[in-house]
Amino acid sequence: MILTLPTASVHTGKPVKIKVTGGNDGSMAWYMTFQCSDAAHFLKEQAAHEGWLDLVVEKNSNNPIATITAPVTWKGRKVTAFIGEQMFNLMLEQDASGHSEAQFRLHNIGLTRNATLEVMLNQSPVVYLPGLFWEGGEYQLGKVTLIRQKGYSDQQLWKLETRIIYSPQLVRSVRDITSSVLRNGSVGLMNSSHQDIAWMDSPEKCMIDRDTMLLTPLMKKLKMNPDYRFNIEDVLMIREYLHRHPEVRNVLSQFLLNGHLQCGASYN
Repeated sequence: MILTLPTASVHTGKPVKIKVTGGNDGSMAWYMTFQCSDAAHFLKEQAAHEGWLDLVVEKNSNNPIATITAPVTWKGRKVTAFIGEQMFNLMLEQDASGHSEAQFRLHNIGLTRNATLEVMLNQSPVVYLPGLFWEGGEYQLGKVTLIRQKGYSDQQLWKLETRIIYSPQLVRSVRDITSSVLRNGSVGLMNSSHQDIAWMDSPEKCMIDRDTMLLTPLMKKLKMNPDYRFNIEDVLMIREYLHRHPEVRNVLSQFLLNGHLQCGASYN
């Protein structure tokens, strides 16, 4: 949620009092307020570090044009691109679409197709790939950011999308783990459910949601994918589901027995 206020209502160094009044008793909407002592600092750092960068390269030319597109707020920033032994020093300028852009021409693309690709923004690395025209998706860690990259192509163009997410706590946690005795361990990921009995609506409506939005799709997925595993948070959900769908009792029991489906030990 974003709250927009008139500038006349905000004064530097002075707190702003906000009153929230509820209404519309039949609505499923809910509201929570959290106290955050460093919100202003976090938002400032987020604005400074987050962003995105797209790189598009022509495929059907030996000397193709490469285009870098970024947010308009990056206008004026210096970009350095390394492709193999070629280096390009660029400046992002505002384009007609309201973004910032820089273009450069590659030479002898046949020789650089398998060369490494690195893009630096104001001397900080943003992109590093093992080869031009790489396809796939991966995450990399910056100093305080998580960098998500996705490369894909069609017959004419190759495109690399880079999304930079400010997440210092996550980066710190990952780095702490990789430098600890746990670095050679294994990480297990468990698919699980969590919905309080009447968190989003009445108990009856939540029961319907657990059926139609979770358990029924889950049963279909377990039948289609023998490698899939899932953990249901409590016994009550199974009891509710069997009450509504007694015909799946044997199938559900088999999923529990063979380990495809697990259930928490508590009743609710």
